[in-house]
Amino acid sequence: MRNRKVFIHVGLPKTASTLLQELVFPALRDVTYISRPYTQENHAFNKLQYADDSIYAAEELRNEMNNIITLEPTKKVLISDELLSGAPFYNFLNRGLIARRLAKVLPDAEVILFLRGQKDIIRSLYNQYVKIGWFTGELNARFISYPGKGFDLQDFVKGKRDWNIHNRFISHQSFMNQYHFFFYELVKLYEDNLSKVHVLLYEDLLTRPEAVLLRLEELFETKLPETVLERVKTTNVNPKLSDDEIEAQLVRGRLKLLFPRREYKLIKKALGGFLAFTMRENGSLNRAEKHLGEIVDPGLFGRNNLKLAESYPDLRINRYPESYFLDDRANS
Repeated sequence: MRNRKVFIHVGLPKTASTLLQELVFPALRDVTYISRPYTQENHAFNKLQYADDSIYAAEELRNEMNNIITLEPTKKVLISDELLSGAPFYNFLNRGLIARRLAKVLPDAEVILFLRGQKDIIRSLYNQYVKIGWFTGELNARFISYPGKGFDLQDFVKGKRDWNIHNRFISHQSFMNQYHFFFYELVKLYEDNLSKVHVLLYEDLLTRPEAVLLRLEELFETKLPETVLERVKTTNVNPKLSDDEIEAQLVRGRLKLLFPRREYKLIKKALGGFLAFTMRENGSLNRAEKHLGEIVDPGLFGRNNLKLAESYPDLRINRYPESYFLDDRANS
């Protein structure tokens, strides 16, 4: 496999991965393109992401990669799955494991990583999980948590035995931790494990799609059809729900917990929107999404992003200071 150029697009989730997978990557000439659902349901790739070392076997993944390469032996290979950067609903805890396993099997592979400002990516992940019914709570510490103060050894020696889950660095009552959105460390993880990392910005894909597509053409040494740019500009492959729709979906998710499947199907459409309106009017439904700065630490993100900007000036994340909390970098 060392004489074949392999690219791995690892996400992040909510950085237009679906658009890339449906409109852009399949249009790359002279590229063997592999993506979902294969990358989730093929056993070698599934174990790569979710199995522990007692079940995962590098040789199984190596054999599967050889099968991919022999499909079109003269072409470059592109594997795309945004969950290769870790599953958000697993607190991203499999991210480093996946990177190290890929490095062992594909040491010369090049990573393609799209970033998106924390202010927007956290909101988008929250909305997505509400939309599909996996999360029915507010955007608070149950969704994204900040590490607690820990448990001091001297306190334990002195006899303290009080349990407090909020002391933990990773809270398993929360979907994700703020530190999983430290982008400087994320890029460094891939640089330390794989041959080369190509970092692009979701915001550039929205505002400067020509530049992003040109960068991909350069990476793959090919030309995209002219129609791709127009489709990228005009296509919305993952429609966004309005605030009202998100709130209605929140209520439907809560109703689903209360009613059996058959009854829930009958009432969800009729009651979801009405109850959301009623609860919002009387203050029972107070989505904290509009106050994200009260849940996360803007200064923490801002300082980390400043470090990223200084280390990777070509990224130019300073074009999007609000989304990357760069205006808050001096705050404690």
